[in-house]
Amino acid sequence: MKKFGYFEKLSLAARWFLPREEAQGMEEDYRDILMEVEGPEEAVKRFGTPVRLARGLADGKKVRRWHFFFLTLVFLVVMPCVLYFTAYRKGVIRSGANNLVLCGALFFVGLWIISIGSFHKRAASVLTVLLTAFVSILYCYNLYDFFERTYRNATNQWTGYVGILPYEYELPSLFLMAALLSLAVFGLNKRQKEKMPRFLVVSLYLVALGVAGVLGFCLYGAYVDVGLMLHLGWVKAGSLCVGGLCFLGALFSLVMARLRDRRWRAVVILCLAGLAMCIELHYLVWNCSASLWVLVRDYEAGNTDWVISNIQNVAYRFLIYAGSGSVLAAIGLI
Repeated sequence: MKKFGYFEKLSLAARWFLPREEAQGMEEDYRDILMEVEGPEEAVKRFGTPVRLARGLADGKKVRRWHFFFLTLVFLVVMPCVLYFTAYRKGVIRSGANNLVLCGALFFVGLWIISIGSFHKRAASVLTVLLTAFVSILYCYNLYDFFERTYRNATNQWTGYVGILPYEYELPSLFLMAALLSLAVFGLNKRQKEKMPRFLVVSLYLVALGVAGVLGFCLYGAYVDVGLMLHLGWVKAGSLCVGGLCFLGALFSLVMARLRDRRWRAVVILCLAGLAMCIELHYLVWNCSASLWVLVRDYEAGNTDWVISNIQNVAYRFLIYAGSGSVLAAIGLI
């Protein structure tokens, strides 16, 4: 049976199209049946292809629902990269009013995600409180920033926009929605009793190490020595490499969470946190590239307060990403 791999393919197809309990039941039923089959050709003649067999036993509505949520998660993973290369790099500034509307949409989408998930009442209550607190903080900050910049524009005609940069608000929103949706789709109703696979543990440690490395680098530049940040080419290349690995790791972990173990969603959440941090770091360095000679001159003269202030703002957001990502990833391991 293992020589021709029909059962392995059937097992993966069953886990993709069927809920976990139904997939396990199908694997147990066909394990004994396939022992009597002589080869893959006969298995295909009797039962059809593994994908066709699994889809024939699946509920069409549940399959469509799962594919919808999977595509939504993929969209939330891809969207930060799309926004960065289409909006942030081109200097597109959006209205602060749009961000206020996005805040309300985030809250109601978050509540919907929690409602469709198979949570215990206590877990659903905790997630609702976290969502409300997070959205409230973002809303108050964005409201203050919107009116503050509006007043500044009214008193100073040299400023040319109203609102905040999109990434300051949209990246945390996309990160939170993706994290909550991954928790809801794969559920928190039963604690995983199986031992964590070694591959999952290693992947989790590697992603956590990458997130900690990016955070430590930014904190070092903000509070110890800003000189390392002046190597703009290396910093941009490093942020692109780490961000690319986080992007690919998030997509890979989404598939693994469905096919292997739902605790892979913890890796998804950490990868998304790392991706957001790398995007912000690359954006900061990309903005500084045009005035590199000014940075070097001020660094040699000891006048780096304005640079350090910007890096400290980014480091503060990095702490939020790393902290919230670690908490949500810990919940994802349940």
